[in-house]
Amino acid sequence: MTVGGQPLPFVIPGTTLSDGLSFVFDSTQRDELVEASVDHDLWWEDVVGQLKVDLDTTIDNGEMILADKDSQELGNTVPDEPTVGSGMASDHSGGNLFDLFGL
Repeated sequence: MTVGGQPLPFVIPGTTLSDGLSFVFDSTQRDELVEASVDHDLWWEDVVGQLKVDLDTTIDNGEMILADKDSQELGNTVPDEPTVGSGMASDHSGGNLFDLFGL
């Protein structure tokens, strides 16, 4: 593979594509790459954090039942009381998760 007219070295196990490309970039581009990587990681931390909060909320509201860790049975568990929700599948297109969560 060639980038900017220079052949890329083979990827060494334990390194990233960014590591392999860093010699091609000038210092400004390397700084931008690092900043973009940090922003990307922070964005995913926010998404995963919000998903955890949403999951905890649905469990607390009775909309989802937490599986019994000690249960040896596979398949569906039947709650003692009805749960909240229609049971219908989501019609979300999958394009933007924030639309699904109403954000």
